[in-house]
Amino acid sequence: MINGEIDKKKADEYYEMFKTSVEKFAIFFFPHLLTSRMPSFHKEVYQLLPKYKYLAIAAPRGHAKTTIGLIIYPIWFSLFRRTGDISIYSASEDFVLREITSKIKREFENNEWIRYFFGNMRSNRWADSYFVLSNGTAFEGGGITGQLRGGRRGLIGLDDLENIETVESEEQRHKLKLRINKELIPKLLPNGQMIYLGTIIHQLAYLKQLIDTPNNGWEKRIYKAYPLGVEEEGKELWTDLYPHEELQDRKKKQGSNAFSAEYMNDPVSDETAPIKDHQIRYWSELPKQYSCVITLDPAYSEDSTADYKVATVVAIDQANNRYLLEYVRTHAPMGEYQNSVINLYLRYRNFLTGVGVPNAGVEKGFFNSFLKKCEERKAQSIPIVELKNIFTGGKTSIGVSNKKKRIIAALQPWFEQGKYYIHANHQEAREELLTINSARWDDLVDAMAYAEQILQPVYFETNRVEGIEREEQPVVRGDTGYGI
Repeated sequence: MINGEIDKKKADEYYEMFKTSVEKFAIFFFPHLLTSRMPSFHKEVYQLLPKYKYLAIAAPRGHAKTTIGLIIYPIWFSLFRRTGDISIYSASEDFVLREITSKIKREFENNEWIRYFFGNMRSNRWADSYFVLSNGTAFEGGGITGQLRGGRRGLIGLDDLENIETVESEEQRHKLKLRINKELIPKLLPNGQMIYLGTIIHQLAYLKQLIDTPNNGWEKRIYKAYPLGVEEEGKELWTDLYPHEELQDRKKKQGSNAFSAEYMNDPVSDETAPIKDHQIRYWSELPKQYSCVITLDPAYSEDSTADYKVATVVAIDQANNRYLLEYVRTHAPMGEYQNSVINLYLRYRNFLTGVGVPNAGVEKGFFNSFLKKCEERKAQSIPIVELKNIFTGGKTSIGVSNKKKRIIAALQPWFEQGKYYIHANHQEAREELLTINSARWDDLVDAMAYAEQILQPVYFETNRVEGIEREEQPVVRGDTGYGI
């Protein structure tokens, strides 16, 4: 029972206070959920939640991100903002129903302060997976891969959408990205909001991609159990609940790699990986002088499960730096792919020194068909160079023909020296670089390795791009997109 009533004037003042402060709302209505002294980062999260249309937060395990962001905040949203229905998704539907929506529902059933200020919020539609408040706001919970209900949403909350199995599958990562960008975001009402809360469990996690990508419209925060990275007593994010001794005990039991991901939001590179995450550099502006090559790695099957058809544009500058400028990665039919390559040539021909095309064994058929396509497009001036399935390093005459070893031999030295740059939008390239030894796909990195065969120390002024003639037909982006 509530200890003491609040007079009408005071209740009105409290109501206005709760309406403008999620933090004060949380403290007053949910002391049973907030059982430890509030850390400063929680105060920041309370301020961020109602402020941004798109908000992504990575926080350590057990640091109350779900309680604050997907239980308390949706309740506040449904009582004060009321701009539409609310959907909450996680990797597991069972988790959402058991740990989120059922708890929200119990607060409306049993929280006496909610009943005091807002009355009975129950309606005759009152299940764990879908329930409607008496003010008309509906709550829906489900798994991220499950069936979506129709209708627009005022708030969509996403909670730890990935696990190790899904994050290590390119197909699953791609499906998650499509579901968010092509299904969930379009469901938002014009004044709707999406919040994504989670822990960065892997270098290829979509949450990491979302947070790392600049100027993508999302407000982002990363919190670490040790905010400054100094693992010492007094340096903790939430000293009362996770003191230094407790964190170090967990690190000892889990191992440093798991602790780095789960509590520091900094998944450690596989030490056996030829190229590490910290070795990948990103360009935002290109040098004033460079030349470039286009290299092809065609697949010979039209099956959507086969290798990708790939073409990369790689530049070299006077300091011997490499830049991945653009790429095509597609399962499109061969004719469309060849047209996209020719379009790349037209885009970059004032800087181009060669277009590398494989011409050995089964590749001869593609080589000849590409020449025919160039003739059809009246692009016979393309400087075609035959590529070989072998790499010979500059300091040795020993050739490497094994595909994985050839890719590593061609690319690893440049990344280790900090002399290879890709763009922040080149997500598929980044993923392939980080998983050379383990992933199903290596078509982009193979084409990048091919470029090392034909790059030339010739440099053109970038202002020569002015006046380039370009055909109206756009470069094909393929079925997973490509860099800018």
